[in-house]
Amino acid sequence: DTENLKPRIKTFDNKRYTVGGKLNEDTIIIVEGRGDVKKLLEFGITNTIGINGVQELPRKLIEFLKTKKCDIFLDNDRMGHKIFKELEKQISIQHVIVTLPNVEVEDLTEKQFRKIITNKHTYASYKARPKPSLNKDVRRKDDKLKTQESKQSSETVQPSSTPASKSSTKN
Repeated sequence: DTENLKPRIKTFDNKRYTVGGKLNEDTIIIVEGRGDVKKLLEFGITNTIGINGVQELPRKLIEFLKTKKCDIFLDNDRMGHKIFKELEKQISIQHVIVTLPNVEVEDLTEKQFRKIITNKHTYASYKARPKPSLNKDVRRKDDKLKTQESKQSSETVQPSSTPASKSSTKN
C-alpha cells in the first residue's frame, strides 16, 4: 500500500506532527522530526511519529502513546539525549535506538539502519550505560566546530607585515 509510505500530518491538541503510516500498530517509533519519519518510510517502517525536537508533548498525544509500546529512535548527539530525557518524563519507553556518532537518522544508509535497529537498547540498559561513552566523540566534534566558527568570526583582515618593516622597528 503506497499510501502508507507517504508522511502525513496528524494533529494532537492543535499541534501538528508528521506521522508515517496509520499509527495503528502496537509499537510506535518516536523520532525527532519530519526528515526522520521520511527516512524510516524509505526503509518500510510505517509506525512512526516525529515530535519536532525537545518539547512537552500535548496531553492527547501522551494519552495516545500510553496505549502503545513506545520505542524512540534518536540522533546520537546532545539534542537526541535531551529529547530522551524529556520523553522519559512523559511516557513509558520500551526501547531506545541511537544512531552512530555523527550520523543523523535522516542520513542513515539502509545498511547502517539495519545494523542499528538490531542493536537497540532496552530502556533499562540505555539508562544504565556509561554516560560519556555515547556522546564523547560527538561533543568533541561539536566543540571543535564551535571553536573553528568562533575563530573565523573573530578573524579580521590585517595588512601583512614585511620583513623589512619588522627590521626597521628594531632600530
